[in-house]
Amino acid sequence: MPRRWRSCDGADLREAEVSIRDLHEGRRWQLPDGVEEILPPRARRIEAVRRRVLDEFDRWGYELVVPPLIEYLDSLLVAAGSDLDLQTFKVTDQLSGRMMGVRADLTSQTARIDAHTLRQDGPTRLCYSETVLRTRPEGLFGSRTPIRIGAELFGVPGPAGDAEVVSLMVRMLRVAGVCDARGAVHVELGHVAIYRALAGAAGLEARAAAKAGGGAGEENRAASTGNHPQRRGAPGEEPAEAAELPHLS
Repeated sequence: MPRRWRSCDGADLREAEVSIRDLHEGRRWQLPDGVEEILPPRARRIEAVRRRVLDEFDRWGYELVVPPLIEYLDSLLVAAGSDLDLQTFKVTDQLSGRMMGVRADLTSQTARIDAHTLRQDGPTRLCYSETVLRTRPEGLFGSRTPIRIGAELFGVPGPAGDAEVVSLMVRMLRVAGVCDARGAVHVELGHVAIYRALAGAAGLEARAAAKAGGGAGEENRAASTGNHPQRRGAPGEEPAEAAELPHLS
């Protein structure tokens, strides 16, 4: 028996019929592996969390951007690693003949918006919440169409930017409910500068140099240091949540 439905898509009202038998013929109803549909009431819960997190970003001064779903491959993958290249669906633009890619990540697109579209002097704070498409899922039961929500900070180098981003991440996890009953969040920081500071305070580098000899010690120190790109960070005053950083465990 045909099943009638009515659709309201913006200002477009549509009415049509679909046969349940037609949907089942040839297994037309099946979705590709790793592609999922979010149904009620889970969809409402996800949307509620998304709104809370975006509202928190707004309170921190981060402005919402909506990057395009698809763009030219050479700009989409600029400064991207090989992993992102492999995760990107590629198509040929029927208008220009150029290769295009469907976004598999939002960080590189947000960086392009900051550098080539906005071109603001001083710090820029941007956030996003969009679905991405990937050629392969992350993990055995992962999704190829995950919803990505995050924030990007551009503008001032130094520890202030790192402190703001880490503080915002902790706050975002708490707002999303990713914490224990006491509201505590466990964060592991893997920045090499933290290791060097702790090793220097404990005198580990000096003892290692004395044990291995001057030449070997110099080589070890040269290998453990390097030029890392500084995060463009926050102006002036650090966020109040930055005071929590020494107490995170």
